[in-house]
Formats: sequence, C-alpha cells, structure tokens
Amino acid sequence: MIIYYSHTGENYICGQVKHLKSGITEKAAVFLQELTGAMLFRIEPLVPEPKELSAFVNQTMNDLQRNARPELLHYPEIQAGMKVICLVYPNYYNTMPPAVYSFLERVDLTGRQIHLFCTHGGDGFGDSAEEIRRLCSGCEIHKGVDIRDTEITDAREVLINWLNEEAFLSEMGIK
Repeated sequence: MIIYYSHTGENYICGQVKHLKSGITEKAAVFLQELTGAMLFRIEPLVPEPKELSAFVNQTMNDLQRNARPELLHYPEIQAGMKVICLVYPNYYNTMPPAVYSFLERVDLTGRQIHLFCTHGGDGFGDSAEEIRRLCSGCEIHKGVDIRDTEITDAREVLINWLNEEAFLSEMGIK
C-alpha cells in the first residue's frame, strides 16, 4: 500500500509560486503506484488546509510548533497481509507535515516494513526518518528515495531505478 500526503494549491517551486491542482508529492506517489500496482491512499485533514501559500505556511509552522495533530478525513483499512507500506510525504521544516504525524500516531502499523519517500526543497529527509522510527518502533523502517521538488519530472526514473533493486521487488510481490 502507498500512503501519501500532498498539499495542493499554491506551492513554492524553483523560486516561484505556482498553483498546483496535483501536489508535487502526489505526483511521486502516483508514479510509484503506476509502477507497482499497489493500493493508493491519500492522507487528508478533516478541515481543508489553506490553498494560498502564505496562509498555508503560517498554519503549518504554527501547527508544528504546537505539536498539533489535525483530525483526518478518513483512515485506510490496512489488512493483515499488507506487510509493506510506502509512506510518501514532503519535508516541512526538517520534519513531516502535521497530518502525517496524525496518521502515524493513530494507525497501528506494527510488524510492517515502511519504506520512506520524501519530496523536498533541498533538505532531503531532514529529521523525518528518525521521527518515524520513534513513532513506529514496532516497524522495520527503510529510507527509500528523497526527491527534490525541482526534479519531480525525473521522479519516475528515480523510482524505476529504486524498484529494480531485487529485494524490494520481491517484498512487493513484483517480478
């Protein structure tokens, strides 16, 4: 299963503010889904986030400082046989978005392998992998791929190269 969070609306990309109908991280998650055939689940806050960039940035910074955990619109049904989870998220201020924290704190992923995919503006995973290890202590955490927002058009190639690693393909049941 591929579980992802992505902001739509105004985003800062390559030094410019652009309005996106589909967020950068969503594009990476969809590429991964197309390549693997895995189920896709979007993490969405119950209360929609601001589309305007400055309001979104202010809310996100405030939420992270307060350790806010927004209620989510819905939660996935993770069946017992789903042993591999791909978690796709953006790096926000060297960590994860508050909605991703909400998901990880409310959904029991014990015993699963979690492969991390992070989009970012230049900071890679930041501290997010360590945070996920702390929150999901009963899981096997693997740093997967971090994709810079300016390289999203190359994400499919990066993901293909990563998927060609035999161990992961066999874990996903892909030959």
